Amino acid sequence: MSRLHEMFLAGRPLDHVEIIDMHCHAGLYNGMYLPLSTPEAFVAHMDRYGVDLACVCGIPPGAPGDFELINDRIIALKRYAPERFAVYVTLSANQLDAMIDEIERVRSEVPIVGVKMHIYDQPHTIGEKRFDGLLEYLESNRLVLMHHDFGDGLAERCREFPRLMFLRGHWSCLELAAELPNLYISVCGEFHSNVLTAELLERLPPEKILFGSDVNVLDLALNLGGVACARIPEEAKVKILGGNMRAILDRMKTSHP
Repeated sequence: MSRLHEMFLAGRPLDHVEIIDMHCHAGLYNGMYLPLSTPEAFVAHMDRYGVDLACVCGIPPGAPGDFELINDRIIALKRYAPERFAVYVTLSANQLDAMIDEIERVRSEVPIVGVKMHIYDQPHTIGEKRFDGLLEYLESNRLVLMHHDFGDGLAERCREFPRLMFLRGHWSCLELAAELPNLYISVCGEFHSNVLTAELLERLPPEKILFGSDVNVLDLALNLGGVACARIPEEAKVKILGGNMRAILDRMKTSHP
């Protein structure tokens, strides 16, 4: 049994390796109980499992409405514990003309690592020309794009913007991630217990896989345990849990802890 596996089963924080959760939400969501509704509770939950850095976007995740209010909540979280949180600016594809202005507004308040977008109530795909300006801005400013589901045109966009890091928010697009150097996928939301296997890593290098939990919607332990207890080499687990995301942040020269 690996050390990570043993520590996780014992309920001990995995504090001997850097863990970066690339897919987190914070804020209030009508109709849904979110236990980590305060910065103090969020940090305590991270400490319980040994998570060093949470990359956080708003919730609701870019649905129609006031995304300035959503992003203000993330700004407050970053200010509470600057070394523990990295900021994605939450955008809505339904408010195209306001995207760059909103990024600039948030950047004037706190450092950011990139942008998070979502599919809910936003019937648009990344391949549409309407996103050219956003992608050009992100690439030129060395910011990442994390998206729940890019939709059609992802491969073409990755080739068109080779210096932009595209982060797939959930477990999908494995073949594309293996092929394209600037596309990464996350274990976030993968509910099967035996996904990360030696056979899988023959198809998809561990360097292309990121750890994400979808906390505060899901519990942090769900996908953390899937990595810690996977029957793969320990060095691959360390890369997935934090090493790969750290390399992305360093490569893009973003302002982060």
